[in-house]
Amino acid sequence: LSTHCGLLFNELIKAPHGILTALQNMLKYALELDTGRWTNQSAAIILYVLRLLVRIEGFMIFLVRYNQDKQEAAIGPGWKCSVDGLEADQETLRQIEVERKKIREVVNQQARSILDRWISFAIKKNEMGKVAYLYAHCVFIWQNLDSEELTEDVVINFLSSQLFLATRFRSQTKDFSLGPQKRVKAEVDQADMFGSGLQSELFEIFQKQRGMIMAWVDADPARRNEVMEAIVRIVSLTTSASIDKSYAKSRFWRSMDGKNCLGRFVPCPNQRSPADQQQIEEQREFNRGREVGEIEVNIQLGTFSLNTSRLEGVDERISCFPEFEQMFGSE
Repeated sequence: LSTHCGLLFNELIKAPHGILTALQNMLKYALELDTGRWTNQSAAIILYVLRLLVRIEGFMIFLVRYNQDKQEAAIGPGWKCSVDGLEADQETLRQIEVERKKIREVVNQQARSILDRWISFAIKKNEMGKVAYLYAHCVFIWQNLDSEELTEDVVINFLSSQLFLATRFRSQTKDFSLGPQKRVKAEVDQADMFGSGLQSELFEIFQKQRGMIMAWVDADPARRNEVMEAIVRIVSLTTSASIDKSYAKSRFWRSMDGKNCLGRFVPCPNQRSPADQQQIEEQREFNRGREVGEIEVNIQLGTFSLNTSRLEGVDERISCFPEFEQMFGSE
């Protein structure tokens, strides 16, 4: 993926069958290693192959869309520019798109099922570092998500994974100069699993998909209510990642009133009329946002708040004290 001169693009254009067949076989054989729960050897292989396939899928999407939307301009965003050597015939593009959809179907169904099962087992064993690592891969598989692929299940999985990471995972990129320097074993293991590269990619995915997901959530108020309730249940560990509407509460979710508060969703006991909401929107730019309600799902920043207090991992300078570990454990 990091070769010079576009060698991966060249392989996809000149000999797509060979590389795409090999990728599908790699994914198939990797998923067959699943034993039903996390094991270090099989999990490392499966997750590596998933990351590899998602990254290569990005190259495939770029190549197809470049040839569909190619512009004559020398510069432009994404694939809307002119690049020598990326032209491909329609049959090749059709083959790439067909094979990409096959790979995506396997990832969405089989790989997602494996990740959800591993997460359930890890939660039962209170292995939150491992759960965070798996939720990071739940986010990663949606790196190339398109607006046409958005569904309730996809949005719930993406946002709940993001909020779970925000509330349970402590970034290891900070350099603390105060307090004890010793880190507990769970934090070291968590840092080794994530690495700085994966953390950067996750941040990029959050920013890339945020606007599209916010627009999808705002498009249908009834759908938004179900999505937000499901996210709250998953992040608070009330239910699993699967959709279970039997737990739904009769609350109505909307963006917090005030300037720059779009995407900061809060529940209300009563639904506003369209006229009242329109009046609020007209005054939004002239009012300051105020904290309301006991829960806030902030898609702007990817945070989750209860009783106006944002949930986040305990500061490393506190969690590494022996007294804290003795009382609450190392996870």
